[in-house]
Amino acid sequence: MSRSKVVSRIITASALLALVAISAAGRGDSPTDATPTDINWDATPKPFRGQNNARLRFNCPPNGSARRVWGVDVYTDDSSICTAAVHAGGITLAGGGLVTIEIRPGQADYRGTTRNGITSFDYDAWDGSFIVR
Repeated sequence: MSRSKVVSRIITASALLALVAISAAGRGDSPTDATPTDINWDATPKPFRGQNNARLRFNCPPNGSARRVWGVDVYTDDSSICTAAVHAGGITLAGGGLVTIEIRPGQADYRGTTRNGITSFDYDAWDGSFIVR
């Protein structure tokens, strides 16, 4: 086999592996391998609605300010990612930190409660949800 054919096959194999890795990251199959996205405390996962079971990683900055959240354990997708993570006990307002969420379908209703210094609110049916992993 000629040197150019070997190089061509190596490039093709590398490209296929890269596509598989990108595809898996897009589905959220391996959140620990995905580079987390830096977000602010206003960010919500609403743009990911419908990508059910996708896992996404975010970095919440330290010294956060609590925003509105609806639900307990399952949150409406217009809730603040970072604030939901504090409510769920994953991070603190002061420290911020790495948050992994999983996109879920909407729920018939959401109940609120106070946990970890954050009060979440009740809400009726909503089209998209997420959980903090």
